[in-house]
Amino acid sequence: WRLPSGFGFGFGLGSGLGLDAHSRLGGATASELRAKNDELRWRKERREREERALAEERRRFEILKRELEEIEIRRREQEAAKEARKVQEAELRAMRMENKRLERRVQRERVDFENKARRAARGPAKQPLYLRMERAYRERPADRAL
Repeated sequence: WRLPSGFGFGFGLGSGLGLDAHSRLGGATASELRAKNDELRWRKERREREERALAEERRRFEILKRELEEIEIRRREQEAAKEARKVQEAELRAMRMENKRLERRVQRERVDFENKARRAARGPAKQPLYLRMERAYRERPADRAL
C-alpha cells in the first residue's frame, strides 16, 4: 500500500532534504539574504542607538546626582551657618545685657561716690532742727533763763 502524495515523511521533492532550489542556494535567495542582512543591520543599529541612549541617560543621571549632592551639601552648610549665626546672636544679646547691667551699676556707684564727695565737701552733716534747738536751749546763757 502507498501513502497519498503530499502526505509523506518528507522524502520527496521539495521536502527540504537538499533537493529543491532553495537548498541549493543555502536555503535563501539573494533578496531574502539582502532582507535578512538589512534586518540584522537594523537590529544592530537599533541596539547601538539604545546603548548610546542608555549611556547618555546614565551620564545625565550621574550629572544630576552630583548636582543634587552639591545642593544638599550647600543646604547643610547654610543650615550650619544659620545655627552659628543664632548662637552668635544669642551670645551678643547676653553680652549686651551684661554690659547694660554693668553700665547701670557703674552709674549708680558714680552717683554714690559723687554724693559722698559733696557731703564731705560741705563739712559735717547738719543735725535735724529739733536737735539743734535742744542744744541751743541747753547752751543758752544763764542770765536769759526763763
